[in-house]
Amino acid sequence: MSDRSQQILLWLLTALLVGGTAVALKYARGYRPLAGLPSVPSVLPPEVGLRFNDVQVVGRSNNQRAWLLSAQHIDTTRSRTNVDFSGRISATLLKDGRVARATITAGGANYDLLRKQLNVRDGIVCRVRDDKTGRESLVVRAPDLQWQVEGRMVHCTGPVQATLAGGDTLQGDQLVVDLKTGNKTLKNVRATFYVNEEGDASAGAPPKLLQELNP
Repeated sequence: MSDRSQQILLWLLTALLVGGTAVALKYARGYRPLAGLPSVPSVLPPEVGLRFNDVQVVGRSNNQRAWLLSAQHIDTTRSRTNVDFSGRISATLLKDGRVARATITAGGANYDLLRKQLNVRDGIVCRVRDDKTGRESLVVRAPDLQWQVEGRMVHCTGPVQATLAGGDTLQGDQLVVDLKTGNKTLKNVRATFYVNEEGDASAGAPPKLLQELNP
């Protein structure tokens, strides 16, 4: 995974933690029933204290929009120790505040405030666009991701696949990213490369693909 795609993955974590979690906890901690009002039976599941629907969060940097985060549902537990993002979540990274540089989607995510652990689940897809052409240049797919926030390791326990614009692919199992050193470990690597009639490799030749994932 290139430095660019690694940064994009970390932007997703930042968006979820700083954006959605901050919004959810701000309202959850500030919410108090008004004295004298009769209690109304909750339509939420027993463990859910507060729910936000169709949430959109905008992150800014240097007075420009830096990323957008949307989630169908954000739930906080009654103990205010757990935040769950469900439905379909999407994060878009912006260039110059307008142009989509990358889009990340996942089925859901959960952040445990006591364990300080983030779990992103149900199919993560990261689509990276070339800064010059604006075309899709890299697609990374993984089933889930775990990050112990106070630690340095990010784990993708299932099969991980990276596809370049030319169709070349690299697959492997159990991707581990060391956030401190930038080192990546991918087990059981399998690669597919395409060549033209002259026998030349496509735009995503083996050296280029390996450079994308292991700079």
